[in-house]
Amino acid sequence: MNGIGQSFLVAGGVQVLTGCSLTYFNVAALFSGTGEMTVLSGAQIAVGVSLLDVYALLASFGAGLDYCCCAGLMVHIGTALNQYSGPFASSMVGGYSFVGTGTYVGIGSPVVSSVTTIQEAGIVSIGRGERA
Repeated sequence: MNGIGQSFLVAGGVQVLTGCSLTYFNVAALFSGTGEMTVLSGAQIAVGVSLLDVYALLASFGAGLDYCCCAGLMVHIGTALNQYSGPFASSMVGGYSFVGTGTYVGIGSPVVSSVTTIQEAGIVSIGRGERA
């Protein structure tokens, strides 16, 4: 899984996602790029969206493994993220979520993560954006 916006990308304009589910089951995965849900500019509105990621082995490099809001607006209402992994090596800017100069709003949007072994390096949070 490499590139910008692994599953959903807004590069300008508006993306509205309602009541959808995305599931990944991988034996081994190499993630490099930006989050599963990425806003470069514009807006993403997600309501009732469920993300489930299961990896036996995961290595990740880039910005915001799951959510990446470089600029623009990202609003998640009732959006659940569940991530389960065996050994996990990570060198990420922002870890699971990255906010640059944009705005991220999460209302009733839990993140559940279970990892057997983790090795992390990088910057936990960075940017001038707002996160509420």
